[in-house]
Amino acid sequence: MNLVAGGHFDNIAFILCINVQLATKARALSERLSLDYRNDFNETDVDEYLKKGRRYYIEFGDTLVCLKCLGLKQHGAIFSDFLSKSLAYRRFSGGIKKEAIARAIGVNKNFRPQVTDLTAGLGNDAFILASLGCLVTLVERNPVIYSLLENGFERATDYGTFDYDIKDIVNRMMIIYMDGDNFLSTYAGLTDVIYLDPMYQKRRKSAAVRKEMQAFHSIVGMDDDAPSLLRLALKKARYRVVVKRPLRAQYLDNHPPSYSIRGKTTRFDIFVISPSPH
Repeated sequence: MNLVAGGHFDNIAFILCINVQLATKARALSERLSLDYRNDFNETDVDEYLKKGRRYYIEFGDTLVCLKCLGLKQHGAIFSDFLSKSLAYRRFSGGIKKEAIARAIGVNKNFRPQVTDLTAGLGNDAFILASLGCLVTLVERNPVIYSLLENGFERATDYGTFDYDIKDIVNRMMIIYMDGDNFLSTYAGLTDVIYLDPMYQKRRKSAAVRKEMQAFHSIVGMDDDAPSLLRLALKKARYRVVVKRPLRAQYLDNHPPSYSIRGKTTRFDIFVISPSPH
């Protein structure tokens, strides 16, 4: 089994690099995951990989680093995109009152907490918090997801050279490739707020789970150490720990929160350690 801390990679066929400027990073990832490194492929190659149950590949392309399907296209490319229309909509139409995550984190007109996101993923929630003025540290341990996140961060940084709003947001973000437990264990001080969005048990097949999310699940795997991460986070946060959960899921580690903020499909469980400034 091709298992590296933070993920499962038996269903990834190869690393495809068509951008020579990204060749060093692409080769490093292929070596870390013991995957083939390629500059192209054909239909015969696809059939051989599919027979082995390898349904995805990672492309280091002209502009994007992304996760793609082999063979019949089941879903679009998966990548980190801080410049997406959906995030732009949240930035311009959301705000402190409308964004549930902002209320959960404790953002108010006089206080923008320092946030450590220990399960950064593709970085969408962290970007929204940074757009509201929070300083956010994004910690991601899965090497595939981190590669996507890093590329998204770099593209947003480049875009920020002529969009000063994006530049300001990105300047409030820092990405780190590390296991969340190790990060907290080596981080000497307290952070204002710790945010957790652990990968949870797949819903029944009868539920309409987007194919992109199914692929994401298969690469990330389950965050089985999330309960222990919560226990450590409660010792390392100054004001609160926030856990994002499916709406009807049980409490993480069976630990009741101080209170919850509920949405249509998800909820935020808030563990208050001390009152936030107002």
